Amino acid sequence: MTALDTNVFIYSCDKADPRRQQLALDLIEASSDGVLLWQVACEFVAASRKLSRQGFTLQDAWYRLDDFLDLFPLVMPSHDTLQNARALTMGAHSSFWDVVSFIASCFPGYPGTD
Repeated sequence: MTALDTNVFIYSCDKADPRRQQLALDLIEASSDGVLLWQVACEFVAASRKLSRQGFTLQDAWYRLDDFLDLFPLVMPSHDTLQNARALTMGAHSSFWDVVSFIASCFPGYPGTD
């Protein structure tokens, strides 16, 4: 299972660097086992505001998110995910968001990822 970073989705809409945009689009297309993490979906809409100078509107962001959701199932965190993230961040001093993303994308069916 592949969980793409918010920046990949942002770059796929960013016309400022056509090479980087195409790389992002290729990565999205190649991710046949991809998932869209809830946090990434939220971050995409928020971060897309920086594309407004290119004419990319909030409405465009929501439509593009719909496109991504047609490609990838949305993965939501649950109470168990948060409890497991707590244990991992406290024990290993890891980044909270990295741990939640790791649990949700690497362990389908893991408690808290259903």
